Amino acid sequence: MKTAKKTGEPTVNRVLQNTVENRQTVEATTRTIVVAKKARKFTGARAQWYAALLAHDGQTTEAFIEACTKQPPATSKSGKSEDPRGWLRILERTGVARLA
Repeated sequence: MKTAKKTGEPTVNRVLQNTVENRQTVEATTRTIVVAKKARKFTGARAQWYAALLAHDGQTTEAFIEACTKQPPATSKSGKSEDPRGWLRILERTGVARLA
């Protein structure tokens, strides 16, 4: 049985980059935050993000994201700030907030 001779040079996987011309750009629509459940009680980081959500009731999602990016209500144990869009999705999925 023959085996391939090793040359000692690493094999290079080539990746082709396809560029799409005339790509359509999609702009997100501005949505308003409506807090559906205002009498909820949370603990920990969720309570701090809920308080920030209550402060932005009736405002746009961009205002919430911008304010929470500049000064996050809560940070992780390592000190990193979390993405406000993720928290907004969580609160929307649980039925606490609606985006109109």
